Amino acid sequence: MVKIGIFNQYGPEYLLTFSQRQKDLAALIKTLEDNTAFTHLTEVGTGKEIRFRSTTSVANIKTILMTKAKLQPSDYILVTGQFFGMSLD
Repeated sequence: MVKIGIFNQYGPEYLLTFSQRQKDLAALIKTLEDNTAFTHLTEVGTGKEIRFRSTTSVANIKTILMTKAKLQPSDYILVTGQFFGMSLD
């Protein structure tokens, strides 16, 4: 059976949009790649967005962003692929 759509074994797709362009997005992606909660990380645009999949909860994603990536909630907007453009706050 083939799974299609935004939900699969890797979890739903998320879009992390930054309020300001990130200087070292490659290092940020590497930090998130080292955490098993994030898969399929890709840069979107020019340093302002990261797309990824995750099977963990939104609360856990936000905690990881704060502790591992050193991002504050005011630094980004997190939306799910099911509702791109709709904030999860």
